[in-house]
Amino acid sequence: MPVVHLHGTSDGVLPYNGSNDWNSVQSTLDHWINFNNTTTNPTVSTDNSGGMSIEHYVYDQGDRSVSVEHYKYIGGEHVWFSTTYQGQNASKIVWNFVSQYDINGLR
Repeated sequence: MPVVHLHGTSDGVLPYNGSNDWNSVQSTLDHWINFNNTTTNPTVSTDNSGGMSIEHYVYDQGDRSVSVEHYKYIGGEHVWFSTTYQGQNASKIVWNFVSQYDINGLR
């Protein structure tokens, strides 16, 4: 099950570090990393050009060549992000991720 997760560190609805009611982002990612049997040390890249710092974590080489990817919007809140990462807005990021897979994994 490939997973892409976009989350702001200042999300007041689903706190990035979790709460009594919600798991942290890392706990959620760890579940999918283990489920997919991906690498546990991500490749990390950062883009500061869109007015907000965004860190991109890629856990790859999973079963059926799937990956778990996380876009960490530093200071981002609980919104659909318009800030771009390498020229791509959130909609484009999600589409580019999901469109590379089919029911059998990586196309």
